Amino acid sequence: MKSNSSAACTRVCRILDLWNELCHTSLSVLLTAIGLTMSACASDKPIYTSAFYSTLPSLNSRVFVSGNNMAVLTTTETWLQDRGLYPTDRNALQANAMGSADILCPTRCDTGASLEAAKAAGADYLILFNVSMEHAPEQISITIKGLATKTGEEIFRAEGTELLGGEWMHPEDKNEASNHILCHALATVWQYRSGGYSDDRSNHYCRLPRHHA
Repeated sequence: MKSNSSAACTRVCRILDLWNELCHTSLSVLLTAIGLTMSACASDKPIYTSAFYSTLPSLNSRVFVSGNNMAVLTTTETWLQDRGLYPTDRNALQANAMGSADILCPTRCDTGASLEAAKAAGADYLILFNVSMEHAPEQISITIKGLATKTGEEIFRAEGTELLGGEWMHPEDKNEASNHILCHALATVWQYRSGGYSDDRSNHYCRLPRHHA
């Protein structure tokens, strides 16, 4: 009897062990699936923009672009040039002993100093942007201002944000995401797209047809 009882106990214990292992495995799979789903949802958040303007730079105007990210600065100049505007020549400015900090700011650009640099460059308008991740490490925000250099009047302002998700991103991927947000924000000012959310996360708004004067 003792032998039968001992064998029965052993079988029961094995069944309980298998049950516990199955429950643990199922829970792990479930938690992993939930984590992947949440991550996917976060990384699929669309780009949000808002903008207002009183006027836009007229065709063939000279614009001085300043900001705190060189990749975004280059994209901004190209985007504006495609709209029929003429960004000032950075090489010529530096040859005239104007510091590169007047164009590329280490953190956030000072509006007054940037306006003075734009005036010295003979630009009609200043386009000033700031790329930020200070609100949340997984969110990129961009603010863009357009100002008339003669009066300092702000003629437009645009903002764009995108939630990238909690996963680590290579700096080049962040620059690419920043460029897409910038193009969406500028496209909102120029009324190529409405404000609010857009599920189009491609570079479509960075490659709009060129304007022909």
